[in-house]
Amino acid sequence: MMNREGEGVSSCAVDDPTCTKILFWGSGSPPAWRVRLCLEEKRIPYRSNLISFADGDLKTPEMLALNPRGMVPIFVDGDIVMYESLAIVTYLESIDDGNSSICLTPKQKRLAAKALVRMNEANNASAHVGEVVYYLRRTKPEDINEMYLNSKREAMYSEISLWERYFDSGDDFLAGNSMSVADVSFFPTLAYIVRLGFDLSRFPRLNMYYIRMCKRPSVQASWPPHWKVSEGSKPLRGL
Repeated sequence: MMNREGEGVSSCAVDDPTCTKILFWGSGSPPAWRVRLCLEEKRIPYRSNLISFADGDLKTPEMLALNPRGMVPIFVDGDIVMYESLAIVTYLESIDDGNSSICLTPKQKRLAAKALVRMNEANNASAHVGEVVYYLRRTKPEDINEMYLNSKREAMYSEISLWERYFDSGDDFLAGNSMSVADVSFFPTLAYIVRLGFDLSRFPRLNMYYIRMCKRPSVQASWPPHWKVSEGSKPLRGL
């Protein structure tokens, strides 16, 4: 079985200079991963442009001309330039240029509605996780306000518990038994918290979902490259 680091997995990224679709992304960025995952799942060829956060690539005039917020992802399709991950995912679902017949929006109206709701809800999970992670990373241990941290921790756990309950239906994915835009949008945040040491075993349905998703070729092909070679810090371990 192929592992989640992507060994032996074929990517849709191409070196063809005539390919009009270009993705600027950063390794380990959940929003950027959403778009890579969507491109890989839909099997859309694209040119991959990996940005270095450490080198300040996003603050160059060239990058700021593409996205004045200085963030990834940035997606270029010919003369179209987009940023904001969910907008790009929605755009990729809307175009049909003959390169992909894979649709990530369920055909059944009820499931399609659920997928769209979950897709947009994924930002709530990102926000709650981000508040805890950024506070721990930016605050000296001796300056941590335990009352504040506990309130943010409880909010994060409440959010993750909500996603756990979404699998009470017994479905394999967030909107039925096929992968959808909901999974593309939520999974990178889930993988991010596991990377940071979160114990997902306390949420058995989400844990099984995580394992199931990690086996998908699209996830393996888009796995953040620096995660393959380093463990990284674990601010959520034991939290």
